[in-house]
Parts: sequence; C-alpha cells; structure tokens
Amino acid sequence: MLSSTSEHALRAISWIARVPGNVPVVAADVAAGADVPRGYLSKILGQLARTGVLEARRGLRGGYRLARTPKSIRLLEIIAPFEPLDREGACVFGNGRRCNERQSCSLHKNWSRIREALDRFLAKTTLADVLKSGARL
Repeated sequence: MLSSTSEHALRAISWIARVPGNVPVVAADVAAGADVPRGYLSKILGQLARTGVLEARRGLRGGYRLARTPKSIRLLEIIAPFEPLDREGACVFGNGRRCNERQSCSLHKNWSRIREALDRFLAKTTLADVLKSGARL
C-alpha cells in the first residue's frame, strides 16, 4: 500500500528514534541498522531533514537525529514527501485514470473508504506509538 521509499523512511526513522539520547547518527549506521540501501537512504534522510522531521549536522560529530520528540511526529509526516497524498480522484487501477462520484470505476466507492481510513491512521499515529509497540519496522 505504501511505496518502498516510504517503507524505508519509516524503518530508518524508527531506527534513529531508538538511538539512546537522540545523538546524531551517520547514514551508514542507519542504513545497516534499518536494512536500507545506503545511497537510497541518504536521499530519504535529506528529504526528511528538509521537511523538519530530522535534524542534519555536518562535521565530526554530525549525522541525523530527530528534530522533535517521537510523540510529536506523525507517520503522515514521515511518508508525505514520498507518497502522492493528493490522491483525490486517483483511480485504484492507476495508469493516470481519474475517478469521481459521477464517473467512477467499479472499485471507487470501496477503495475511497480504504484510502480515507489509511489517511486517518497515518495522521493519527505517532512515531511514539510505533516505538511503544516494540515492533521493528
């Protein structure tokens, strides 16, 4: 349901959030710990730093760390840079097809409900909720 980039971002942020003391960690450590390709991860981490989810520091004691507490970071913020969240009218069948209430595919009504539920879940669930569950992403 989510792109592989969003999945990588969620795993990386979850791994960074578990670092004691919220000290900066280098991308190579995050890549190894979160099992994300290093070159791909650098782009993801850079984007998350630009959107304010992460803080990036250069230099000897540099790296990435959370910009805010896990309780204040919603999953939607983590995946928004990588997902087409402006899906209004997008058809589940893809290929640029558009659906709306007047001209819809056979799955439009049911798929809209699923998409809305996912959007609510991502907007409501925080990184702290993920950490609290103890689950490894």
